[in-house]
Amino acid sequence: FIIPFFWLKPGEMDLGGDSSRLYFYDPINYLKNSSLYNVLPFGTGLVEPHFYNLPIVTFFVIMKSVLKSPYLLISIFSSIKLVVAFLAVYGITKELIDKKSNNKYFSMLRQISSILAGLFYIFSPNMIGNWDKALLSHDQVFLNPLMFYLILKYFLTYNIRYLLVGLIISFIFATNFAWASAPPFFAFYPLSLLFLLFYITLIRRKKLPWKAIFIGFLIFVGLQSFQLIPSIVSIFDPGSNTNIRVFSKQAPQLDYFFGVLPLAKVSLNILSLSPIKELGFVSIMVPLVVILGFLLNTRHLPAGRQGNKTILLTGMFFLITLFLLSAKITDLGIELYKRLFYIPGFGMFRNFIGQWLFVFSFFYALLFGQAFFLLSSRFKQVYARILYFGIGLVLILGAWPFINGELVNKTHFQSNNVKIAMVMDPKYEETLAFIRSLPDDGKILTLPFTDCCYQVIHGTNNGAYVGVSTIGYLTGKKDFAGYANIAPFSEVFLKLAREKDYESIKRMLGFLNIQYIFHNSDPGIYDTTFPGYPYQHVRKYLPNDQKGYSE
Repeated sequence: FIIPFFWLKPGEMDLGGDSSRLYFYDPINYLKNSSLYNVLPFGTGLVEPHFYNLPIVTFFVIMKSVLKSPYLLISIFSSIKLVVAFLAVYGITKELIDKKSNNKYFSMLRQISSILAGLFYIFSPNMIGNWDKALLSHDQVFLNPLMFYLILKYFLTYNIRYLLVGLIISFIFATNFAWASAPPFFAFYPLSLLFLLFYITLIRRKKLPWKAIFIGFLIFVGLQSFQLIPSIVSIFDPGSNTNIRVFSKQAPQLDYFFGVLPLAKVSLNILSLSPIKELGFVSIMVPLVVILGFLLNTRHLPAGRQGNKTILLTGMFFLITLFLLSAKITDLGIELYKRLFYIPGFGMFRNFIGQWLFVFSFFYALLFGQAFFLLSSRFKQVYARILYFGIGLVLILGAWPFINGELVNKTHFQSNNVKIAMVMDPKYEETLAFIRSLPDDGKILTLPFTDCCYQVIHGTNNGAYVGVSTIGYLTGKKDFAGYANIAPFSEVFLKLAREKDYESIKRMLGFLNIQYIFHNSDPGIYDTTFPGYPYQHVRKYLPNDQKGYSE
């Protein structure tokens, strides 16, 4: 729980990225200008319902009213993600390891195996590398194992409380069950439910409560209807952003897949390399435990046949997700993967590395915990403890850059040593308040202009926010902050800017109903501080420093 408090200093915030996390900083205005609004708060006003944010942003509004500090809100929420992820994987692994033996020694081994599985899940390199620009869908780091655990316990006990808790959680975190999280959702839940179906019916020999499952599904759909219905309507609205993404004939699914393919490494996924180079030699530790566990699984162990079947089932799903994550498993595997894209909807997995990463890490952790139990049960108690403490120490030391915040509070890409964590400048807060007071009928052009759709704000420390427009999300005024925002006039604008055709630029601004220009003249967000990203392309057309922008 205390780990995230090492990542930021009091007053600092980590808010940037593709979708930003401005809901931590100002959840009320984020709620008003995004979650309650059916039109994107920037650019030319494409329709894209964000109603799925309503429950979680409302939750942040309540938490912020109590905590007051965005720093505390960010740190505590990150703590919840880590703690729940660890406890859920611990609980699942403990349930999967057979409990028939009353031997206290095997009971202890079941505990420590489950603890190691939880540590491996939250500290594995695949999991610790995604926190610095976490989207709301990143909540799957704890939601995936938590929902799996609740469903597993409900199927085993028929206790309705597990089902009710799962439904409430699905409503609060509706973002992870919405169209916006379609790839992560469809990557995890179909495979997980299939695993549970096999496990409950074939291994535990229990009947599934199909009637209760159907009723629970109807309640789930009813709870999600506030965001599902607008999303479905938006899909068939020709003017919506969702419609363009679903029905566009230009979607280069296979091109994207082959573009990502060179980055796929089977060995890296299996070895689970630590970000600390000096610990690279111990990366063989986890796969070695898994292999030895499978070898020992050929004999009857004190845990009985049930544990043997479970590890085989887990291993099968581990191999399936390894293939889906790695793709590059022989030429035949690539050819098979390519044909999967002819299945309607499978195109959502074109960025396969990002979409299958969390699912693979989940099944890898469950497999590792079970394999460690099988392996350690062959040792005397003293040797088992040495093995336990040794592996646990390696997992913690290997994740030290994550624990101390180095992997979270990174330096901005292509910046002059500017950190991600920033302290909001009170003068900029005054600027946002002033923009809110402007008449409602005028849009804003934000300068300096960026390559994509980002805005840069330098904090009072050596940190900066690089993310989507704070003006659009926090003031209620639409703005144009970058190349993508001003489409379909992006190239026209850059051409006119390079030619310094100011009269034509004025006519273009009038056509877009842009009545204000917001120029953040702080050299800390341009000039030599950010010589490349996010301005690399537009610098060829627009001024190269703040002085040129003022002119």
